[in-house]
Amino acid sequence: RDAQESRGLGDVYKRQFKTLAYINFHIPNVQFVTLTFDSRIVNNANDLQTCHKAFQKFIKRIRHQYDDFRYLAVFSRQTNKNWHYHMICNFDESVTGKAIRELWTYGIIHNTVVTRYDEFDTKVSYCVDNMERNSWEELQGEKGYLNSKGLQNKIVLRSWNENESDMAYKYLRQILQSDDIPYALHSVTKKDKLPSSSKAYDINYLVSHLSLIHISEPTRLL
Repeated sequence: RDAQESRGLGDVYKRQFKTLAYINFHIPNVQFVTLTFDSRIVNNANDLQTCHKAFQKFIKRIRHQYDDFRYLAVFSRQTNKNWHYHMICNFDESVTGKAIRELWTYGIIHNTVVTRYDEFDTKVSYCVDNMERNSWEELQGEKGYLNSKGLQNKIVLRSWNENESDMAYKYLRQILQSDDIPYALHSVTKKDKLPSSSKAYDINYLVSHLSLIHISEPTRLL
């Protein structure tokens, strides 16, 4: 791949990462976890595929103990050339560093319970910065992040019937006019094929977490 194509793909993957982070993880049920490898435990921690296999085993161990676990992780090299991971996940504050360390088993971990939205912004930006540290050759064709299956990549706002559609458009306009949109909107309005005679509409778009807070109060629309 030439440099321009690689940069273009990198920008796409960074936008994808931000989209998944802001839509799928919500304070207060967020932790930021750093996972490192001890070379005395993992002999080949400078090999990406070896580290990915260890990471996936870690995820399987988590899922045996915690239901509905979701994660989004980036990976980059440390100064000793070993790979390490930064993971955003939906652990709440009850999950301790000791519990995570016992599940990781490969080296040192550090965990932070994220309690503020500005702190969440900082953690997402830090992950994106880590993605930028990787060269295309080192990624071996990978996108630069790992995520659990089933993460949502859009929010759907639905008005339940024709009489409520004005309310739905009101909140959509607020989002479109907001400065709190970190990437381009992809807005689509379409007639929803429901078995009833009422006319309902889906409005699909990407929003950041702050915009989501603004529209979350009228729960019948979500």
